[in-house]
Amino acid sequence: MLLPDKHITICESLLGLSALILTTLEESRSFDSLLAMVAKECETPRWPAFHNAESVCLALCFLHSVGLVDVETNGDLFRCV
Repeated sequence: MLLPDKHITICESLLGLSALILTTLEESRSFDSLLAMVAKECETPRWPAFHNAESVCLALCFLHSVGLVDVETNGDLFRCV
């Protein structure tokens, strides 16, 4: 969706959200704990954006498609790098 000024900041984009997810995945986490970490980070002035579960899922799909994130057998997400 285009914003009125046709500009999206990096913290609002899926690419920026993917970078945030990679920094929080230093150890394997469940989707719910990852979502809580992203929500906690989005409340700070350092990362002023709103991301819901759908945008986190889209960012995880992107990260999985480029081979940076995978899923363990118990359902936890982990970083491949």
